[in-house]
Amino acid sequence: MSVLLYIVVPVAVFVVLGLAFSLKDRKPKSFESGIEDFSKTIQALSHSAKSVRPVSGSED
Repeated sequence: MSVLLYIVVPVAVFVVLGLAFSLKDRKPKSFESGIEDFSKTIQALSHSAKSVRPVSGSED
């Protein structure tokens, strides 16, 4: 029975820690969080578009 504890206790610890980390790091799924995420994406894309220099002339 004591040998079984050396297997069960670490497995239980890893399961509890895994659940704790997965719940801590999950993304919110509310409607407002979706809007905020979309807004951040659009803002990031608009900043990268401003940093690109326009190309003058043709490259033929």
